[in-house]
Amino acid sequence: MNRMIDILAELGSRLQGFGSDEHTSHVVTEAIELNEWFSREDILMAVDAIREEFLCREKLQQWAAQYTKARRSATVAIIMAGNIPLVGFFDLLCTLMAGHRAAVKPSSKDRVLTNYIISLLRDISPNIPICAFDPDLAYDKVIATGGDEAARHFRQRYASIPSLVRGSRHSIAVLDGNESEDELQALQRDIFTYNGLGCRNVSLIFLPEGAALKLAPPKMGEMYRGNYRHCKAILSMLGQPYTDMGECIAINDKAFSANISQINYCHYHQIEDVERWIAEHDTELQCIVSKAIAHPRAVTFGRAQYPALSDYAAGVDVMKFLTELDMKIYDFNKPVDRRGSHCVKYDALNNFFGREDLLPLWVADMDFETPDFIIEAMRRRLDHAVLGYATQYDGYWDSIISWIESHHGWKVEREWMRYIPGIVKGIGMVINALTEKGDKIIIQPPVYHPFHHVPEQNGREVVMNPLRFTGEGYEMDFEQLEQIIDPKCKILILANPHNPVGITWSRETLCRLAEIATKHNIVVISDEIHCDMALYGNKHIPFASVSEAAASCSITFGAPSKTFNIAGVVSSYAIVSDPTLQEKFFSWLSANEMDMATIFAMTATEAAFTQGEEWRQQMLSHIEGNIDYVETYLKENIPAVKIIKPQASFLVWMDFSALGLEHSALIKLLEDEAHLALNDGAMFGIGGEQHTRLNVGTQRAVLEQAMTQLKQAIDKLK
Repeated sequence: MNRMIDILAELGSRLQGFGSDEHTSHVVTEAIELNEWFSREDILMAVDAIREEFLCREKLQQWAAQYTKARRSATVAIIMAGNIPLVGFFDLLCTLMAGHRAAVKPSSKDRVLTNYIISLLRDISPNIPICAFDPDLAYDKVIATGGDEAARHFRQRYASIPSLVRGSRHSIAVLDGNESEDELQALQRDIFTYNGLGCRNVSLIFLPEGAALKLAPPKMGEMYRGNYRHCKAILSMLGQPYTDMGECIAINDKAFSANISQINYCHYHQIEDVERWIAEHDTELQCIVSKAIAHPRAVTFGRAQYPALSDYAAGVDVMKFLTELDMKIYDFNKPVDRRGSHCVKYDALNNFFGREDLLPLWVADMDFETPDFIIEAMRRRLDHAVLGYATQYDGYWDSIISWIESHHGWKVEREWMRYIPGIVKGIGMVINALTEKGDKIIIQPPVYHPFHHVPEQNGREVVMNPLRFTGEGYEMDFEQLEQIIDPKCKILILANPHNPVGITWSRETLCRLAEIATKHNIVVISDEIHCDMALYGNKHIPFASVSEAAASCSITFGAPSKTFNIAGVVSSYAIVSDPTLQEKFFSWLSANEMDMATIFAMTATEAAFTQGEEWRQQMLSHIEGNIDYVETYLKENIPAVKIIKPQASFLVWMDFSALGLEHSALIKLLEDEAHLALNDGAMFGIGGEQHTRLNVGTQRAVLEQAMTQLKQAIDKLK
């Protein structure tokens, strides 16, 4: 690495005074002609930031000391974005520092500056390992950056090799009202540098209650002003209120701005409110400009565009990705013959459908091999010849606690937790421990069918609070919920994330539900079995974590079984933080010896939660690709059939209502003509008619066959 540090430090020296001589001034002019969003000031600032933060010998040495070169040299494809000047340089720097060969694909909008930097590096070291990207060649690793749509394409395109793919990110500022004039001036640079095109420029500002937003935008380029005029015209036509700041539009909205020339702002009552918002949106944030917030990605005013070497984009350590041992690539398209393994999905087709010639896409487990590290952990346990009574050891519980905190930001205490022999069984246990026959249980259909069957078969009355369809998706109907509650309503069963619709409920929704539940002394059972399968950048929020009210009224169920495809290993757990609920429920579990974890439940859970992150990420990428495939296929070939794109899980809610068939005729069509075994939407209750649930946790070839059979069956209707 020392030789590369010498080269990079020399590059820094050569960039001193960039833009001040005729040659580099011409480079700047060419870069602006290629990308009209760029300005001379932006380009000079980008080069200055790179020189100051990335090419300083002392900073490079200190940063590099924590890494070692990769054990073998690889060829890394670097696909760069072009939204800000030289945005892809850091990936090039890391690749060279790691000892790899860089195959560079500059953005068509930033190739002048990128090629100029590469020419300087070649002049310093003619044999520097940099070459041009060739889409027809195979690469060992890929780093690709772009918007969210481009990121989805990259994930699918490079799913078979180790890849670091980044989508859109945003930056915010949090003010406390005590900022100096110099700090506010510096904030102007954080907002307006790069003309709103960068992930590090601030587009959302949090202000204390009563504080006014004061901005004095600098004179911007013509492209920016064109966007500003367009934005004003659209907002005026829509009648949406805004503040004209002269060169930008300010809107009171707690969301990321969609327009380049638009700044959003909102007021907060307590700084804790902002901290909760940040925790909920952390995966969308790049940096936070503030002196009021303690956060790993917080920066001081004026430094948003000067990231340090360790300020990794999207929070992913690029050097670790490049220098770590080659990660294992899992093949989720590998055929797996499950027939004859006594699995419900295949071997019980005749029991449930009366025939065996259907393509099974119903039961909510996946057709992928259970991860090898789980199988190996269980095999190692089998090396000991005695399978006697097992104690619930610390490593088992610690793995769950650590996973929940690192993935969902919820710090769970050991005394809040108990093993349970399955979540559906757990629902029955809570009902028997906390209610009497004749009490009422509220569910929110269309929803997982045991939510209805278990209470009813235990002698309780089921009360419906159906989800409200908005035309685009579903939401909770709180008005109707308040109307149906009476003193006999004791429990509400929540699917979080929702099954079958795939909703990751918002913090606001969960807080509102908690308020209603505590007001009426209702216990919420939150089934969070799909919590680790949030998709497309969505985030799961544990119900009990949103407020004190939610914590006081809830029992949370979780398990690694859906995520890691180990449903046959009963590995569920309950979390209850409220002492009164703990006493009622945990004492019932203990009295009936229902809280004794089995050897393999503990072994599989610990392996999943300590070794499973890479497998989970690759699996979710495959699931997203399968959902995108189904969505695109239907739009292009069967537009009458639509899906609600899930925010979590591998289950897709399909809407066949536009076909105009009676529900029974629809099911007959799917089974007799399409030869598909899907979950009948009617089983999920009110709102399920004309719908089915499709399991996309399978190989792509299986989905392609399913879509072909579906199209052929529907074509016959015409």
